Amino acid sequence: MADAGCDLISTGSDVIQAICALTVTGFAIAGLNSWKNERRGNRRSDFAERTLTKLLEAQEHLRSVRLNVFWIGELAQVEADWLKADQRRQHDAKLELVHKRLHSKSELFAELDSLARQARAIAPKAEQPLKDMDEVIRKVNAAIVTLHGLNMVNDPDGELARMLREAYMQGPEATDPIVLEVRQIITRADAILRPLL
Repeated sequence: MADAGCDLISTGSDVIQAICALTVTGFAIAGLNSWKNERRGNRRSDFAERTLTKLLEAQEHLRSVRLNVFWIGELAQVEADWLKADQRRQHDAKLELVHKRLHSKSELFAELDSLARQARAIAPKAEQPLKDMDEVIRKVNAAIVTLHGLNMVNDPDGELARMLREAYMQGPEATDPIVLEVRQIITRADAILRPLL
């Protein structure tokens, strides 16, 4: 009978050890899950903050490029009647500088493209505004390249260039389709990403 009592105590001790081991394992798993969720939340928050920052940088850069193109366009319209060949080349050189300025931020645009790919895994709804911003950048670039080409070759009186400038970079920002499109993109991205911050 004494052996039965020892066996019962030994079995009870084994049961208590098993329960303790399961409890510790449960707490470890819960802690690990909590840590993973916190890291996932931090990753999403960092992604949202970085994406919104880069979109605002792109907006500011496009605004400065737009103002330069508009200024060059205004200059061309005022001087169109009396520009000599040498002055025309200077005007084209200024437009070429604006084109280079747009490309000077190629790292920013590449980072926006990278963020669009990351958005698929982290915040899938944020991918579309990033793709839309890329499309706007391509439109502005195409407009500048076309303006430069028109000024160089086919458009001696500047009429086609003026029409293109008006279509993409109108005078007041409040009515400029590019500016309005960029604002809409940033508003949509903000609505998607703000809850992740």
